[in-house]
Formats: sequence, structure tokens, C-alpha cells
Amino acid sequence: MEYRASYDSLTKWLSAIVIIFLLGIGFMGFISFSKTAGMLYYQIGICIFSLLLLIGAWIFSISSYSLSEDYLTIHRPIGDVKISLDEIKEIRHLDKFNMLGTIRTFGSGGLFGYYGKFYIPKLGHVNMFCTQRIHQILIITKDEKKRIISPDDLGLYEKILVRAEN
Repeated sequence: MEYRASYDSLTKWLSAIVIIFLLGIGFMGFISFSKTAGMLYYQIGICIFSLLLLIGAWIFSISSYSLSEDYLTIHRPIGDVKISLDEIKEIRHLDKFNMLGTIRTFGSGGLFGYYGKFYIPKLGHVNMFCTQRIHQILIITKDEKKRIISPDDLGLYEKILVRAEN
């Protein structure tokens, strides 16, 4: 079954602001600099860098989650992440107090979601695959990997819990 992963308002605003900012930099570069060959290459370089930054952030963003008999799948444009239900040691719902002091170590903290590697004082190092700051579910596997997901429907939590116990 497929579970939606919609953006929260902060993600929508941050993404829109960053996109407008990067497009503005590219546009302003073309209208404000002189058209000498060196400056033209500089302007094109900035535009390409901005475009690659946006594409790079988008391809790792989370589009949805799905649950089969054996796997929880995290869908992303670049490739899915699968977590075997047999490997799940612990699963629990997180509240905002569990997330206090979160530090992004390598990932996105709002541009197309919250994903990548983070450090959370109460949990340690985790991999986040979230699109919102609510409905967060912590999954700890037998090899002690910690992952956090944020489906729109918390019914996914109950279904994972039931299937992981069997």
C-alpha cells in the first residue's frame, strides 16, 4: 500500500524561497554584468551551479512510502530505499521533544524535505527520510541503523508494528 509524504508549510516556503533566490541570482547575473567573454562564462557557471544544486536536492527528496509483505520502501526520484521488516528491532512514534537539538550533519534541512544524516542528542546519529516535522516515526534495525520517516498517515506506523512483530 502506498502512503503519501506531503511537504509541511516550512518545507514549501523554504523550497520556494531558495528556488526564487537561485533563479534571481541567475537572472540578475545576465542583466547586470557586462557581456565580455569572461563575464559570460561566469554567468553561465552560476546558472549551471544553481540548476545542479536544485536538481541534486530534488533527486534525493522523498516522494512517498510503501509497505509490502516484506519491505518498507522509501520512494525517491534517484532510487528507492528498502528496509526489511524482518530486520526491524524497534519502532516508535517521535514527538517534538525527541527532536530538540537536531543538527544536520549532511543533508537537507528544508529544501524539498528533511533528509540525509542528522545528529539528535536523544537518539544519536540518524538517517532522516522526512517531508514534514510531524508524524515522525523512528525505525531501528537489528544492525542499529536508525531511520526516521514522516508519512501523512500514521496508520503506516501501526501496520509496520504489526508486520515487524510477526
